Amino acid sequence: MIMMILLSFFTLYKAEIINLTGSASVAAAVSATTNSVDTTAVDTGTWTPIAYITCFVTVVYIVIIFVAWRKIMVAAAIIVEATKAIKDMPMIIFFPISTVVTFLTIFVGWLYCFMGLYSIGSYNDVAIDTPASLGASSANFTSTMRDYEVNQYRDYIIGYWIFSLCKFPQYSY
Repeated sequence: MIMMILLSFFTLYKAEIINLTGSASVAAAVSATTNSVDTTAVDTGTWTPIAYITCFVTVVYIVIIFVAWRKIMVAAAIIVEATKAIKDMPMIIFFPISTVVTFLTIFVGWLYCFMGLYSIGSYNDVAIDTPASLGASSANFTSTMRDYEVNQYRDYIIGYWIFSLCKFPQYSY
């Protein structure tokens, strides 16, 4: 919030909407800060809408903070009580480890089955014609080759298997 307020003052100063000549020390600090930022190419006409937008966003943010102040205090009190509970029961932070180990074990099994499903298919022997350059010679030539043919239902099965991974966490509680 402080950064937003400072940004608003910076943009107001660069748009020459406010002038800090009343306080010499503040003016010197602001000019020293603004001199480190290269804004010579941007004129005050460009800074004016930026300043108004920045000020509007800052005011809206501050109003939201004031309106939600009670809820922020309730949230802070809840965090304080949660801190006390964790201090009294330090082993509670290790509770999710069993859940993570269980889910990782199930996922490793799911991944193993997925790899098996992905490789559904069959090998077929394919005859290769003898090249004309070899003629009748059979010097170092194999006349058959193994071809892998993917099962026509593989994509449907894999789609269902991926869907099962997405649905599984809903039934695991």
